[in-house]
Amino acid sequence: MSVYKLPSVFSGETTIFHYPASKETSHAVLVLKGLYGQHVPTNEKDKQSWDSQLIKLLQTNYNIVLFNTGRHNANDKKEAFAGKTFQQECYDVRQAFAYCKKNMMRGDFIWSVVAMSFGGTVLMGCPDILQAMKTIVMIGSGCGKSLTTTKPLLSTLPDTSELLKSMSEFQGLLYFLRGGKDTVVPEESQKKIYENTGATFSRGWIEFSRLDHELNDLETGISHTAVLASRFLSLTNINS
Repeated sequence: MSVYKLPSVFSGETTIFHYPASKETSHAVLVLKGLYGQHVPTNEKDKQSWDSQLIKLLQTNYNIVLFNTGRHNANDKKEAFAGKTFQQECYDVRQAFAYCKKNMMRGDFIWSVVAMSFGGTVLMGCPDILQAMKTIVMIGSGCGKSLTTTKPLLSTLPDTSELLKSMSEFQGLLYFLRGGKDTVVPEESQKKIYENTGATFSRGWIEFSRLDHELNDLETGISHTAVLASRFLSLTNINS
C-alpha cells in the first residue's frame, strides 16, 4: 500500500490509499465510503471493515484506491465535517481522483467504482469521475435532501434533478444493491437513481431481503458488503 496526501479545499489533507494489484492488470477500482467515511488500514489479525475485506478480495486482479477527504481534527465524526459543504467534498474527491490518474495509474486503465450510500451521492456530484467509470456498483445511495437535516454536507446538496443528470448520461454498467431492511435511505430516493439510468449499456436492481442499509445481516451480524460488491464487479470486468 502507498499513501499520498493532498491539501484539502476544506481543512487539513485528503489522504489517498493505493493498494496495487498483485498481478499485472489494467483494472482499477475506486471505493467511496458513506457519510463521514474513513478508511483505516488494518492487518490480518484485526477485525476488518467492509472496505478492508473488499481490498483483500479484489487485490489480486485490481488496483484499488480510497480517499479520506479533508476534515477537522476531531474525534466526533460529525464535528470533523462541521461546516464542510457537499461541493467541497466533491472537490476533494475530484482532486484526489485526478492525482491518481496523473501520477499513479496513467494510460488506459479500466475504472470501476464501489459507492456506498453517501459515496454514491458524491459520485453523482462528480460527473467527470462518474463518466470515467465502466462499472458502478452502488449500495443504498440516495439523491434527495431532507429539509430538516442538520448534518454537515447534506444541507448543501444540489437539487435532485441536478444530481440525477449525471446518472442519466452514464453509458456503462450499473448494479444497484439494496438491503430490504434499509431504514436509512428511503427506497423512493434510491429508485429515482436507478430509474434515471436509461442510457446504461446494462443495469440491474438487486434487493437482498434480509440485509440492512450497508448489507449487513441483522440476525447474524455478518457483513455481506465486500462479497457482494466483488461478485458484481467480477461479472463484467475480469475478462474485458
